[in-house]
Amino acid sequence: MISYADQVFAELGTSTHGSEADHLASFYRQTGRLLAQPPSPDLPLLLEYIWANFGELTARRGAGMAGPNPLTYQEVQAWARLTQRHPSPDEVRLLMRLDDRMLAAFRKNTPKKTG
Repeated sequence: MISYADQVFAELGTSTHGSEADHLASFYRQTGRLLAQPPSPDLPLLLEYIWANFGELTARRGAGMAGPNPLTYQEVQAWARLTQRHPSPDEVRLLMRLDDRMLAAFRKNTPKKTG
């Protein structure tokens, strides 16, 4: 799961026309729906729901001057309560780990301002 996420996150912001992942994320943010994609051999079928949940959470994240803010446990708890989901502690840890990897990829792919 983490290697799949790293692969997707590595594509973020690397193309001037936007990567496939950028387009899928944009579509999700605008419509709240995930586009059907061919299944990836790197994403275990049993964990697709975690990836979809992460997509739901990340589409609603806040952002500041430095870019996207990290997800908080309070946001995950509120999302779970409002959507009537019951993630296990291991699933929450995995969601937070995915978030950490996404933020690291964002920082790596964001040009540093010099001035």
